[in-house]
Amino acid sequence: MSTIRDSLKESVSRKTRSSVIKTKRPRRHIPQPSKERPVSVAFPILPVELLLEILSYFPRPVDPLSTERWCTLFDDADASEYLAWRKTLLSLSQTCRHWREVFWTQLWRCIEVCEEMHTEEHGKLSKGHPYYVARNATIERRFNSELVRQLEVVTVRDPCLADYVKIINVEVVEFSIKKVLIELARCLSLFPNLRDIKLQILKTQQTEISLASIVRSVFSEHKYMQIRSVGVCNMSYPLLSSCPEARHVGWRLVSSNRSEHPLQYQLSGGIPCCPRVECLELYAYWTRNPEDNSLESIAEAFPNVRELTLRWKAFWIHSDLPDLDFLIKLLRLRKIEMLTLPNIKGDDRREFARTLVEHLLKLQKRDGEAKEAILHWATNKFPEKTILPAPPSK
Repeated sequence: MSTIRDSLKESVSRKTRSSVIKTKRPRRHIPQPSKERPVSVAFPILPVELLLEILSYFPRPVDPLSTERWCTLFDDADASEYLAWRKTLLSLSQTCRHWREVFWTQLWRCIEVCEEMHTEEHGKLSKGHPYYVARNATIERRFNSELVRQLEVVTVRDPCLADYVKIINVEVVEFSIKKVLIELARCLSLFPNLRDIKLQILKTQQTEISLASIVRSVFSEHKYMQIRSVGVCNMSYPLLSSCPEARHVGWRLVSSNRSEHPLQYQLSGGIPCCPRVECLELYAYWTRNPEDNSLESIAEAFPNVRELTLRWKAFWIHSDLPDLDFLIKLLRLRKIEMLTLPNIKGDDRREFARTLVEHLLKLQKRDGEAKEAILHWATNKFPEKTILPAPPSK
């Protein structure tokens, strides 16, 4: 009896198993994408254009190329935005290799160390008070330490970053200044795409003449053919001799100590001749001293200037207008723009404008080309523009 029952159970289970096997749905074949064909339904990586669009929503620091050639100072708002911008790019560059290649080109495009600037390593950079020499050594050494740190990143830690550097905008203090300048001079030759450099020296104890001699001794052995724009001050102007291909020069001729030496004595070491410079910006004090021929010497050093910008600064509100006799030495001058700070009377303005036009007419008689003069007065909202069209050809 048990044998019959067992055989029945076995037959029923066999039928059930076979029915289950027969009713099971066949497995669907999911086609795999061919490795030879590109993925057409999504981006394998974010395009560079999209990454740059993301970057545009973050506050971007002021480009030194668009500012005055001698201006390197930050205000608090610019410094905060610049620090936030650097931190954002640094975080994005650590996401993946592709993002690092994109954002590092922006992050290391500019090496910048300026007063009021916030840094990750040294906090806020600020110049100490001139009467506290001992404390200044600790405060001001942060400028040079930050500069050396950035140069080490792009030349030692990752030399590939040297190709990204296009702008150098730095302020150097007196702490170990010669060693720092030697390192800077060495690194400048490692930046093949460098186009713009601003070098400002913050003076505290040494004289401007001694600092200029240090700069001359350091940079005299180097030539940077890739640099096209240079910004210098009274102490860093010997750098011009190392940039023979520069086309644009900004020169801050204002001394930090008026009673130290006259400008002509500070430039006694000789002004480098820059025949390729076409745009010259000068920021200088007004002078009527007949013995001071510094502007004439500068005009002789830049014989091919076509555009000249002068920002005159006076020691007192009511000062005499400067002498313009040096303009006659700029034989290729086409455009001159002057910005004045003190208040000048109406009669003096008209006399000054008339003298300027007379100098331009003398130059026009030689080359027969159009001239343009733009005067910005301190109390006028709009500039005064004078255009001298080219005379008709005979």
